Amino acid sequence: MIYKILQIADIHLGRTNHSLLDQDGYHTKQKDTENALQQITEIINEQEPDVIVVAGDIFQIPKPSPIYISKIIEILSSWKDKCFCLIAISGNHDSSPSAVYNALQPLKSATKHISHYHIALETCTIPHQELNFVCVPHNNEIRRKPASTLINFINESPNLLKENLTNIFVSHFPIDVATRFFDESQLLGEDIQFKTIKKSLDVFDLCLLGDIHSHQKLGENIFYSGSIIQNTFSEEGEEKGVYIHEVDTTDGTIESKFHKIQSRQYKTIVLENFEDYKEYSPDDYRNSIIRIKLNITGTEKLFDYEKKFKDHFSKSFMVLSDFSQLKQTGMTLKKVNSSNLMEATLAWIKEVYKDDPDLDFLLREGKDILEKKIEEKQKDL
Repeated sequence: MIYKILQIADIHLGRTNHSLLDQDGYHTKQKDTENALQQITEIINEQEPDVIVVAGDIFQIPKPSPIYISKIIEILSSWKDKCFCLIAISGNHDSSPSAVYNALQPLKSATKHISHYHIALETCTIPHQELNFVCVPHNNEIRRKPASTLINFINESPNLLKENLTNIFVSHFPIDVATRFFDESQLLGEDIQFKTIKKSLDVFDLCLLGDIHSHQKLGENIFYSGSIIQNTFSEEGEEKGVYIHEVDTTDGTIESKFHKIQSRQYKTIVLENFEDYKEYSPDDYRNSIIRIKLNITGTEKLFDYEKKFKDHFSKSFMVLSDFSQLKQTGMTLKKVNSSNLMEATLAWIKEVYKDDPDLDFLLREGKDILEKKIEEKQKDL
């Protein structure tokens, strides 16, 4: 028999960084997420999967707004007649290291009357006809301890295999050999080494993972479906969507196909001179989030230029110095006081995004960008 499994992960509902406020005060990123979920609903209607697997990070934080909880409950409820089984596990953003709380608890309560819905907060097995799903969610216990705890969970998971069934592993963690974007946070500060867990994962027919935002296949049986929208500028050009895995339990073959969905584009424009921006047509960047990288060193100029850029492009998101090309007359980057640059950049971010709930994230990202660019430039000198 052939089973269709739809894999989705990293919805991050409630994430507002790298987002614009529309005229109604609503974050564009939330509109983008809802639009992506609607497209996924259309894929579900077309493909009619037997099983839907949501591999973690449904929410951005462990205690999401009731508005976001209601939105996901509405979406999940609309899928209940479209599949024979739905499995959702918690990711690292869904669980809290400081409190015994998990963002998926309200979903579990709200969908408990749907017998074929399974919201997994702890390690468990979920059988469905000829399939056996071994789920290792990211929970509070794991969040409070080193990543080695998760490794132990993974290495113990083969004990939950069922003979004569197709065994499918579902979890949420980053593997060190996976392709990812530079600003993706790492699980508990460290990735899981592929060589450490490969033997444990090889015994499964299929491994469906979340956490890495770039869709990809590792080895013969490990899949990341990636995030459903572009979240940052580092994801420029990245296709977004979901995987459909067709599992033939008769001969053991698995065919996987990535189904793309449309996502608002993040685009970067690098300017050598301020006036060059006039060469770019605003129509080419309509409905995109724009980042302008300008070869200047003073944050005061950033404030002066920001309004001009936004007036021109109408959707401009941020303006920052292009540290990859930074130079001063007669001086290379090596001679520039990098600590002053760092201080100025972080001060600018604090001012522009002072009301953003993800300010800490933006500060870490800005610091990371600058440190990497300085390091790269110094190696070239």
